[in-house]
Amino acid sequence: MNSRLMVNYLPISSLVGHSLITLGNNHILNEEEEEDRFFIVGSCNGLVCLVGNSDLERWLYFYIPATRTLSKKLGTFTDKYRNMFGFGYDTLTDTYKVVNFCATSRDARIFSLGDNIWKSIPSFPDNLSSTTN
Repeated sequence: MNSRLMVNYLPISSLVGHSLITLGNNHILNEEEEEDRFFIVGSCNGLVCLVGNSDLERWLYFYIPATRTLSKKLGTFTDKYRNMFGFGYDTLTDTYKVVNFCATSRDARIFSLGDNIWKSIPSFPDNLSSTTN
């Protein structure tokens, strides 16, 4: 088993020029299962948000490349439908947030780093479509 995380798709313009990211052995993201996959949601102010998933669940990790600091597994959830994610910083609350919504329904929720729980977003618009940059 390879003990490094490899990401072969980067849709984030702020990380342009890198088609592969490798974390050293002391920052292993692979859990017990080789089927686990990790995707970069976005980056903001030097903090990178990753979504990991296996056949059973999804979760979040936060990584600071400058200090090689990796968070523990956060925000675990089990639905695996056509989910989309967004990541950013809320200046009003001084909090990093992850938005998760299903492209085929109006289900949406938000994860605030610090609270470390998902909260539902009521009345989320249902006319959003998936795009890739």
